[in-house]
Amino acid sequence: MPTSISNLLLNAKLEKDKQESLPANNESFKNVDAKKFETKLSPEDEKKFQLWLDKNHKEGKIGKEDYDHYKEKGYGYDYDFRAAFKNKASGGIDPVDKQFHWNDYGKKPNHESFSNESMYYSKVAEPGVGGYWGGNEEQGYIKNPKIGAPVPPTKESLVKLKIKKQ
Repeated sequence: MPTSISNLLLNAKLEKDKQESLPANNESFKNVDAKKFETKLSPEDEKKFQLWLDKNHKEGKIGKEDYDHYKEKGYGYDYDFRAAFKNKASGGIDPVDKQFHWNDYGKKPNHESFSNESMYYSKVAEPGVGGYWGGNEEQGYIKNPKIGAPVPPTKESLVKLKIKKQ
């Protein structure tokens, strides 16, 4: 059965409206209290973390703004580096911008590419918040639609959370 032009136009408009309704950079969490999304460490581990933070900053793996925020306020603005430290998170050089990027595990809800790979995703996932990484480089970061269920957390992030709680 052929599809009418009006149905095609309606579907195109609905898709466009859905994409335009997505919050830019997770706006609903832009003013989140970032302190609430920070891993707690024992005093011994905190000392090790501070050394790790200094080392990774000197190696260029933690940028000046992130480093200064930690040193001035004691917590990360949009990334939980204590979680990265505790879980031995990895990262690498992005081939596009040639900068070091950490994996998504420590991203906080106010991070511009907060994803279902974050340890915090299962706590705050809702339509229009966060997103996921597409299956290939062309797809890149895909925001959750504002309407309908968000994508579920990744199995890896749930496994890490389960291990952490035990």
